[in-house]
Amino acid sequence: MRFWPFGAGVTAGNELSPTEAGGPRDLTVFVGASVAAQVTQMACSVVILRWLPPAQIGIWLTLQVIEAYALWIRLGVLNAMNREYPFLLGRGRGDEALAHLQAAGAFMGGCAVTVTAGFGAAVWVYAERGPDWQWALAAYSLHAGGGIWRGFLEGTYRGGQNFRKLALVHVIGVVLQIGSLPLVAGFGFRGFCGRALGLAVAMTALGHALRPVRAAWRWNRPILAGLVLDGLPLFAANYLGQISAQLPRVFLLAAGGTAFLGLYAPAAAVLALGALLPSALLTYLLPARNHAYGRDGDPLGLATGAWRQAIWMTTLLVPLAALGAWVLPTVVRDWFPEYSAGAHVLGWAAAASAFSPIRLVTSVCSTLKAWRPMLFHAVLGLLLAWLGPWIWLQFTDEDPLLAVVQGSLAAAVAHALAAWPCVRWAVGHVAK
Repeated sequence: MRFWPFGAGVTAGNELSPTEAGGPRDLTVFVGASVAAQVTQMACSVVILRWLPPAQIGIWLTLQVIEAYALWIRLGVLNAMNREYPFLLGRGRGDEALAHLQAAGAFMGGCAVTVTAGFGAAVWVYAERGPDWQWALAAYSLHAGGGIWRGFLEGTYRGGQNFRKLALVHVIGVVLQIGSLPLVAGFGFRGFCGRALGLAVAMTALGHALRPVRAAWRWNRPILAGLVLDGLPLFAANYLGQISAQLPRVFLLAAGGTAFLGLYAPAAAVLALGALLPSALLTYLLPARNHAYGRDGDPLGLATGAWRQAIWMTTLLVPLAALGAWVLPTVVRDWFPEYSAGAHVLGWAAAASAFSPIRLVTSVCSTLKAWRPMLFHAVLGLLLAWLGPWIWLQFTDEDPLLAVVQGSLAAAVAHALAAWPCVRWAVGHVAK
């Protein structure tokens, strides 16, 4: 059983450290490739709005809500693996780290098959809703199942600091994203679904073929039990965060169905774009943080560095959000007239996106295993994500889309402010 970072074999127990793996140079390569991949994906999603009406886009957005609820099946195993694997490497316990990876792989493979089967079975269950739903469900079965397996694979790349190979996967994904756009232009919604299915298969196969861990996935009940035990708090916090992010869509579905939800697509793209750079940076930093904490055991230094990173990222995003608030409504009205009824909320969505770097700070709780402050912040986020839109809807119910987006902005501000006492609580808990 061997690891293969950067094309060279490294035996278990002798993995590269973050510094040896390339340091700042790998950070630049990976973050650049990751941002390029996500920007391309978002740009393609926006271009697609010219070819598909809101009602059809609303179907896909609805399935994304269902997927967020279905991800409970992972039970936190992936979250725990992403923490434990680099942490154990930092401790110099490479064989134990590999055993955790193998056990997690066996479990996540089962989750991927189950989710694929569930969405696939829904093709027949919801046949009466028409061919658009059938095409969407068939494509989403592999999209969602492949996403679970790719999430596990990315953990193996990141945990072993193999960011150059992961960057290669992202670059190939950019080519496939752009090259597959003619399917949507030529075949409409069926082409859109076929494109999503094809990308899911291609990217999952590519990530698996280039995977850095060439070892059999083994069902190991004691290790899995430990991963579930450690992962449940991480899972709960992440799951609550995913549900919180989907609540605006739930409110809009209740207000006007899938066609009305489709008008939210440009705002959703703005929010995703704002989260892009912090997410890419955290993908790189979190394994290195876990590795460093396993080596040094310095909770205060960890939190201080995280705050610096978040403040720097927010400083960068605020002027970009202001520019987007000024330019994007005109772009949508001129280039995507079917979605112009939702253009007036884009400035508020851009403002909300500037608060996404808070994840760089709150992720410290997972490294420190400070479960109580982490779960408190997650539960508070869910409450605020529901309460903000609900309160705004009581006062501006004549424009539900605007009320939901403004309420979500208020929730994001309050949640970001709550991060300060929660992180202090986490550091103090570990110091004791």
